[in-house]
Amino acid sequence: DECRGPVEGGPSPETLRILSIFIFGFTCQQNIFAVVNELARPSARRVGLVIAASVGISLALYLVVAVGGFLVYGNRVHK
Repeated sequence: DECRGPVEGGPSPETLRILSIFIFGFTCQQNIFAVVNELARPSARRVGLVIAASVGISLALYLVVAVGGFLVYGNRVHK
């Protein structure tokens, strides 16, 4: 009568997928130094504008893809 259950080891495909998203979320932060060095007159305000513009462009692209997917597939998309 052993009270210990089975031990499942090793990463699952879901774990690897989540880990890759987590790592990617932090690896892009190191690029800010290269971006600051490329600015003609780097300042905190200009760096903030570059960051805001990049987030805005990313948001716009995500929205275009999302709306495009909705227009193509409509209600046939399963939750």
